[in-house]
Amino acid sequence: MSPSTPLAVYVHVPFCHLRCNFCNLHAYGMGDYATLPWLRAEYADALRQEVALWAKQVGRALVETIFFGGGTPTELSIAELGSVLAAIRAEFDVAADAEITVEGYPGLCGDTLAGLRDIGVNRVSFGVQSFEPRLAAMLDRQHTPDVVARTVAQARALDLSLALDFIYGLPTQTLAEWQATLDGAIALEPDHLSLYALSLEEATRLRALVKRGALPPPDADLAAEMYRQAQQRLAAHGYQQYELSNWARAGHACRHNQVYWRNEPWLGLGAGAHGWHGGRRIENIASPTRYIESIRAERLPIAHVEAIPRDVEMSDTVVLGLRMGQGVDLAAFAKRFGCRLEDVYATQLKELEAWGLVAIEDNHLRLTPSAMLVANEVFIRFVA
Repeated sequence: MSPSTPLAVYVHVPFCHLRCNFCNLHAYGMGDYATLPWLRAEYADALRQEVALWAKQVGRALVETIFFGGGTPTELSIAELGSVLAAIRAEFDVAADAEITVEGYPGLCGDTLAGLRDIGVNRVSFGVQSFEPRLAAMLDRQHTPDVVARTVAQARALDLSLALDFIYGLPTQTLAEWQATLDGAIALEPDHLSLYALSLEEATRLRALVKRGALPPPDADLAAEMYRQAQQRLAAHGYQQYELSNWARAGHACRHNQVYWRNEPWLGLGAGAHGWHGGRRIENIASPTRYIESIRAERLPIAHVEAIPRDVEMSDTVVLGLRMGQGVDLAAFAKRFGCRLEDVYATQLKELEAWGLVAIEDNHLRLTPSAMLVANEVFIRFVA
């Protein structure tokens, strides 16, 4: 990879105070060894060393976005997070206006938020999921609306860009409850909102509850109506839908996530992290202890590498790009692959255009509004 090629950096912190029952991400909750302070300190040290190991491989790349995800990154101390950021700055050319995001629990104290700002974080993201106490309890979320409001006010006072996440289509959730959650979210005036339809993932406690009949399965038709309600209400309050599940005020679309949707390169650091660069998908060792052992042996902690054929890279670029409101830039596609998207996917485009599901406008291929609820039916036609 050329040192001049922009490279996003994702840092995975797999520790949580409590692992939520809908989560299938690589994370360890209270009762797991994640609660041991010495392990977290050693993990932060390993992250710093992994930065240096990757710098030897990719050169002094330009970094325009850094995203600490998890898990709950704020399970590491401010000093530990700051030391990882310092290592990234030492090894890479971090842009002066880089977007630096940390995910946190909606209940962080003002001192923690101020500490994040002081180490260079300029964006925070909180997984609220629901303002309805009954549904929050179903999801193992322990915060109250008042706690969320206080955290939001503190973040805003520190001039941190603020993102909130919510889930809809929950078992037993009513349309009125979702509307109340939307109204509560809008009243807080966040810069960014992510709204996700519930997916009952394998090996989650919520899926097990539904499977054994303790909870009813999600209602797909009701979830679709909730999505339409969100589109209408957020548009009326100045939020632009720039991706299928994401809305933002002007200037606050998540730059890091747009790297993923444009299928551009990113470096994944930490146990279980994934990356994509140099024509390869790279997956790190999942176990934190084995990850640390690999780093101590001065070996990149790679568990799996997959070379991406050109046809798969083209397919991924189209599918991911169609998730965005701006769609796939046809000129950028032609420059990247040396061929026109319209020629490679002529059959698919003819069919999808006839059905009114995609359109080419301003040299971009986009989903039509009617396609948003059936986007997967569009995507599957481009899969290599």
